[in-house]
Amino acid sequence: MAATLPKLFIIESLDVEDEAHHREGEIISSVLRMTGHEPIYRYVRTKAELSHFVKEFRRSRYRWLHLSVHGNHDLIALTLDRLNAEQFAAIVGPALADGRRLFLSTCKAATVELAAGIFRRGGCLSVAGPVNSIRFGDSAIFWATFYHLMLKQKGRRMLGTKVEKVIATMGAAVGRQFRLIKPDADGEAVERLLPEQLPKQAGKKKK
Repeated sequence: MAATLPKLFIIESLDVEDEAHHREGEIISSVLRMTGHEPIYRYVRTKAELSHFVKEFRRSRYRWLHLSVHGNHDLIALTLDRLNAEQFAAIVGPALADGRRLFLSTCKAATVELAAGIFRRGGCLSVAGPVNSIRFGDSAIFWATFYHLMLKQKGRRMLGTKVEKVIATMGAAVGRQFRLIKPDADGEAVERLLPEQLPKQAGKKKK
């Protein structure tokens, strides 16, 4: 297998009413292009389209997959379809082999159970996403800044300690806690919450 490329592939799917004004993935793609990077951005509405572009991600040899979707515990919501954690892992997991990472911009869906299903299907290094609901603006600012800071590094390597530090710093900045899940030596999914404590904030949230 050829080495992966230190680049970001973005897949987004929103409710119909959110498509016009809340395309976070498109914002992230634009920010990264402004700073000289080459992200790939795809918008999907169905399970079939998700499967198609996940396969494109695998063929692209891009190393990091960012999914911007609505969700909840055991649910990934596309514009027209709904997937439970097992269905989602079956589509995404095999494409995350070879030391790739998955970043989930979706409320509450980045669970240990979902990550465990992904880890069983390939060599994914980690799954990260917000623990609870998050406002659209906070989410866009968090992820755009996270990728900007990570990709500024020499060689564009996402070392585990650096990922944890930046997630904790940016999570505190937007007032939201994030879950970082990695497989242990036995392949079991183990979570870490970053940062540990946050004040409550109110505002428009992703559903």
